[in-house]
Amino acid sequence: MRVITIDPSLIQAEPATPCVLALGFFDGVHRGHQQVIARARAVAAQKQLPLAVMTFDRHVSQVFPMPKSASFRYLTSVTEKARLMAELGVATLYVVKFTPAFAGLAPQEFSDQFLIGLGAQTVVAGFDYTFGRGGKATVADLSRYSRGRFDVAIVDQLQADHLKISSTRIRALIQDGAVARANVLLGHPYTLTLRPCLRNGRDMRTALVQARQQLPAPGSYNVRLVTHSGNCSGLLVVTSTGDLILRTVLPLSTTDLLTVSVLKRQAPAVMHSAGTLVGLA
Repeated sequence: MRVITIDPSLIQAEPATPCVLALGFFDGVHRGHQQVIARARAVAAQKQLPLAVMTFDRHVSQVFPMPKSASFRYLTSVTEKARLMAELGVATLYVVKFTPAFAGLAPQEFSDQFLIGLGAQTVVAGFDYTFGRGGKATVADLSRYSRGRFDVAIVDQLQADHLKISSTRIRALIQDGAVARANVLLGHPYTLTLRPCLRNGRDMRTALVQARQQLPAPGSYNVRLVTHSGNCSGLLVVTSTGDLILRTVLPLSTTDLLTVSVLKRQAPAVMHSAGTLVGLA
């Protein structure tokens, strides 16, 4: 898969390659996002065109101050997002630098420069996608701004437990420590990329590579690691101060980044009446 970073001021320099283009921020690449990409992939196969996805390098809250800007956390880094996109059969991932100038584009400018300009033959987006200055244009407006140059496919919302599957909902579950439930909505394990800092016996103190990624609630979590030394199971302890301590039987290098899939939260230990520690079911 090709990953192409686009500077909005240089968009005209990007060659127009006929494609089916899926739109979205896709934080988490959850099951709802996967439904959008699957629809785009089906259209691409039907039209015998490559599948492309357009996303952004940062969330709008990190460009324009909002009440929750400081507390906003990502589910996936751009690197992790790209890895998941590749697994879904995406041929090209366009990562647009989200700048104030880009956010200020009129809807027609966005369509002309970023959709027609990149060669989109069909544009696929979720029902709640918005674009253009102030995000006031909706996916239902896309056909009007297409100038007859591309078709539009709109994907309805995907629900679980009668609620919309959304990045916001998944963030809240992870923040509460309900990682196993979050993973069901994601459709894949929640993954952290960690940088080893200091080893103390079997324990490795680590730090997030993406400092603004959502951490699970304090507690102990069963995890699966992918390292240059191999794959193995382990335990990740998230302390009340946000420290991350990783325990595994596999020797870990202090230089290699660690890909850690968080599977589920361990039940807290409680004191049995006989004086022994047992796990809560």
